[in-house]
Amino acid sequence: MAMEHSLPAVLMLGFALGLQHSLNADHVLAVSALVGRGAPRAAVTGALWGLGHTVALLVTAAAVIVFRLSIPPVVADAIDIAACLMLVVLGADLAVGVLHDRVHIHFHAHAHAGAARRHVHVPPVATHEHDHASALGRPFVVGAVHGLAGSAALMLAVLGTITSPWTALGYVLVFGVGTMAGMLALSGMIGMPFAVASYATRRSIACLQVLVGTGAVAVGLSPAWRLLARG
Repeated sequence: MAMEHSLPAVLMLGFALGLQHSLNADHVLAVSALVGRGAPRAAVTGALWGLGHTVALLVTAAAVIVFRLSIPPVVADAIDIAACLMLVVLGADLAVGVLHDRVHIHFHAHAHAGAARRHVHVPPVATHEHDHASALGRPFVVGAVHGLAGSAALMLAVLGTITSPWTALGYVLVFGVGTMAGMLALSGMIGMPFAVASYATRRSIACLQVLVGTGAVAVGLSPAWRLLARG
C-alpha cells in the first residue's frame, strides 16, 4: 500500500540502505577480485563499480515508475544467475591466473595529468602492455549487472510505497550515491592488503589473490546453484 513519506526521511533511508548494500559479500568479493586482477587504482575501481550499479538502478527504477513495468520472476532469476556467474568468472580468472603464473603484482608509475603517480598493478607476466580503458570499463559493467540483480529488490520494493515519482527517483539516486560512497571507502581498504603484500614476497600476494579468487567463486556458486535448482 502506498503512503506519504517526508522527503528528508526518504533520502536518509535511501542513503543508509545504499551504504549497507555496498557491504554485501558478493559486492565486496567482486571488487576485491577486480582490484586483485590489476585495476589501476582500488578507490577508482570501487567508484566505477558504484557508478555502474547506480546507473542500472536508475534505468530500472525509471522504467518501473514511469511505465509502470514489473520485472517477471523468470527475468529477475536470470539476472541473479548472471551476476553470480560473473562473480564466479572473476574469481576463477584471478585464482587460475595466479596458479598458472600468468599474473603478478608490482607498483607501477604512470603520468596522470602531468603528475607522476604510483599504483598497484597486475599485468600479465609475458607483457606489460596496459589497457586502461578495459580496466576502467570492467568495474562499471560488473557494477551494472549487480545493480540489476535481485540484491537490490529491497530498494525497488520501497518504490511501491512512495506516491511521488520524483521522490521515488530521488530515493533511488541517493541509494546509489550511498552505495558509491560505501564502495569507494571499502575499495580503498581492499587495496591496502594488496599494497602491503606487494612489498613482501611474490608468494604472499599470490596467496592473497588465490584466497580472494576462491572466495568469489564460492560465494557466486552458492546462490547460482539454488536459483538453478529452484528453476
